[in-house]
Order: sequence, then C-alpha cells, then structure tokens
Amino acid sequence: MTKSEIEKEFSKGDLRGKGGVDNVLKEYSKDKKVRKDIFDLIFSENRIIAMRAIDAYEKISKNSNVTEEEQSQLLSILGTPKHKEFMWHYVQILGYMEIPNGIKDQVYNYLKEAINDYLDSNIVRVFAMQTMYNLFITNEKYRKEIRGVLGDMAKSSIPSLQSRAMKLLKLYNKV
Repeated sequence: MTKSEIEKEFSKGDLRGKGGVDNVLKEYSKDKKVRKDIFDLIFSENRIIAMRAIDAYEKISKNSNVTEEEQSQLLSILGTPKHKEFMWHYVQILGYMEIPNGIKDQVYNYLKEAINDYLDSNIVRVFAMQTMYNLFITNEKYRKEIRGVLGDMAKSSIPSLQSRAMKLLKLYNKV
C-alpha cells in the first residue's frame, strides 16, 4: 500500500468515523514498511487524515516500541495546539515512550495542563491523567503532586474524570 493509498483510506468519512484505519492496520500486519507512511501522515495539515494516522499509529505503538526518531518528532509538537480527536491518541502515545530526563518536567506539565482543561474534551483529560500516572508515579519528584491532582479530579463533577481518579488513587496507595 502506497502513502497515497493510505491517505485515501484515511480520508473516508467524517470525524465521527474510523475511515479506513482498520484497512490500513490490516495492511500493516502484512507489511511493516507502511509504518513510516502512517507516521508521516500524523503531521498532515488535513485534520481527518492526521487524526486517523495518529489513531492507527497509537494502535501500532501500543504493541511495539516508539523509535527514537519517531519519539523525537512526536515530542517536538508537545504543547502545539491540536484538535481534540488528535489529542485522544497523542497523550496515550506519550505513555508508551521512554521520556528523556531533560524534558520530563515539560511532559509532566503538559499532561497536567491537559488534565485541567483540554478543549472541553473529557476523553483527553482522562487519558492524560492515566498517562501522567503511568509515566511519573514512581518518580518521587512528582509523586506527591500527582496525589493532589488525583484528589482534585476525584472530586470532579465529571463522572469519567472522577471514576479514573478514584481508580488511580487506589493504585497510588499500593505503590
């Protein structure tokens, strides 16, 4: 499958659908070389294509390593405003990375901001909370503050935030 064929698959439908993501992932299971094309399309100016590309890439990276080159490019857009559909996957991908010491504070603060309010997307906020916990819970520098963030979210009037915070607080007490 060529990059233009992948782009065509990702262009199918509107923002509410998966477009051709499943078809592209089937192709990826046969030919790992399409990973680079999928990754490159994350940076497309077309909102639908970028969203579908990062969706596909998130599914791929969940079960394989994020390469150093990919990680460098993904971290380079940290803090750059993106559409919430893009961010659903981006904050999860951050959790699959080995964050370099030199930018841990930056990633931590980014996730904290996303938890507090990201484009009115509770999905982004929940995923950012989970990613923050996964990446930083064993780091003493962040641990106490994470407890405060989780405590605040446990008091939220938003059920999804409250539920995830309560779950993570239970885990927090076991670490």
